Order: sequence, then structure tokens, then C-alpha cells
Amino acid sequence: MRIFVTGATGFVGGWLVRNLLARGDSVVALVRNHRDPILGVDHADSGCTRIEGDLEDEIALQKGVQTCDAVVHMAAIVSFRRRDLAHMQRINADAAHALARIAKARGIPRFVHVSTVSTIGKSKRPVVLDETTPWPRGGLGIGYCDTKRLGEVFVLGECASGFDVVVVNPSSMFGPGDRRKGKGSLVDRVARGKVPFCPPGGSCFADVRDVARGIEAALDRGRAGERYILGGENLRGHELLAKIAAATNAIAPRRTMPDACLAVLQGLQRIHERIRDIHGPLTADLIALSRGYSWYSSHKAELELGYRHAPIDEALRETAAWIEAR
Repeated sequence: MRIFVTGATGFVGGWLVRNLLARGDSVVALVRNHRDPILGVDHADSGCTRIEGDLEDEIALQKGVQTCDAVVHMAAIVSFRRRDLAHMQRINADAAHALARIAKARGIPRFVHVSTVSTIGKSKRPVVLDETTPWPRGGLGIGYCDTKRLGEVFVLGECASGFDVVVVNPSSMFGPGDRRKGKGSLVDRVARGKVPFCPPGGSCFADVRDVARGIEAALDRGRAGERYILGGENLRGHELLAKIAAATNAIAPRRTMPDACLAVLQGLQRIHERIRDIHGPLTADLIALSRGYSWYSSHKAELELGYRHAPIDEALRETAAWIEAR
């Protein structure tokens, strides 16, 4: 099979491309620059063709799909800054829709749209959500989540005219190779004792390699028009930090920050962002996303795709080792 992949130079993308090549598929990767590295893939690998362009370059997209049997669309703008909202709308929603329509017009028999579990929703209570969870009428009020959800709606809308679309919703991931998780990341800060409080609530975490295999399975066995959560362990904030501390031979913080404090911080940060541009890592949207519970069930993917996820302990150890070696 010949597969057009966007987002190939990203964390999940690199693992997916490596897996596809290992099983004998050929890959056409959309890259911004021919020199951009794809994790674990040699530039000389004849199984991987690079096409230079971006998601707003229709000529590059047309060229990418023209010789392929399937599309895996992973590229997106991940930002929690208000100033990036218009850009996220263009890329996460409009460009995803445009690529789906180009692939449909070309007669591509399978389109896998890689979204995020954030488009499933979140809860104030410790409950596990799944693909049937109703989406809030006004969205989450978080630009990244809302634009990714709109992209799903646009792409799945093409199913009505017979286009074969499958959506996967990966959770947060750990594992070696994530260039965004270097010095200053959560794993690094816990290792250096720089995290004074545990976050309240909880989230879902998976090994990136399990997620990459889940995307492969969706490509092969996913049902058209369906969404599949590719999750992992549902952990409270203090449980995650304890696992990171164990993986890095550090001491985890013992105290949990009250949600009420985060609510105040979120409000103050929102006011601050309206007054001036924010350049630091902490934004009101990121605080909003971290509050409450983002716990998810992968039962549907396990049942239909054969998806399996391991505990994240080994992924955390390898993440820590990768950061240390950089």
C-alpha cells in the first residue's frame, strides 16, 4: 500500500512512518523542508518519498494523494495561545476539510484523520468518557480542542457522500523521540524537583508506540464514519507525578493544588492575555484543559481494532533517558 502522510515529522508521525515502512508499505510524506528529519527514517530510504509543502499548499496536497491508496492526516497546529486561534481554524479545521475533499475527488479508498481525545470532552467529575459522550453545545472554549473538533465534523461530513473516513482520538503520550518534551518539560522538571504541587483532577496517558500501532489498525480495520479513542492509563495528577518520579529516581511532590486556586489563576491569566501578548508556557487555555478529568475508554478500539496499551512506566523511563541524552 502507498500512503500519503501529513505530520510525518512529528512525534507520532515518526513512529507511524517507521512502522509502515517496516511492514512493506511505501510512504509519501508532506514536509515543510526536505531536510526535516522523520524519526528513525533515513533520508536515503527509498520507501519514503518527501513532498515539500504545507497544508495550505493545494498543489502539494494534490501531488501527495495522486499516486496513493490511503491518506493518514496527522498534521495540526497545537497551541493554547489566543493569538493562534485564527491559524488553528485554518489548519485544524479548514485545511483538514480541504485535504479530505481533495482525497475524495481523487478516489482515495481510505482516509484516516488523527484527532485528539480533547474532542471527546472532559468532566468535572472522575468519570470515564467514550465516543458517545455528548459534546458541549458551545464547545470547551479552548481554541485547540474546538478547532480540532470542527475538523472532525468537517471530515466526517464527507462520509455522507460515500467517502471512507475513519477518525482516531489519541490521548496524551510519552515515549522517546518527542522533540517538544526536552529540557523544561514535565518529566524534566519532576526529575529536577521543580514541580512543587500535583495538579488536581486527572488525565489519560499512553505509550506513543501503542498509539502508532492503533493508527495502523484503523488504517487496516477501522469502520468508515467511526471514531476510535486510542488511550491508555487514566491517572490522577498525583499518580502521574509519582510514576514520573519513579522513572527518574526523583521525589514526587506530596501536595495537590486545589482546583479553586487553578480557577483563580485561569481567570487572572485570561485578563492578562487580553491586555498583552503572552510568551511564556502558561496560558489560560492550558490551565482550563488541565482542570477536571480527562479520562477515556479505549474499549471500542480494543474490540474493533485489536488496540492494546501497556502501562506507561516504561515509556516514562525511555522518555527520561531520551531527554537526558539530548
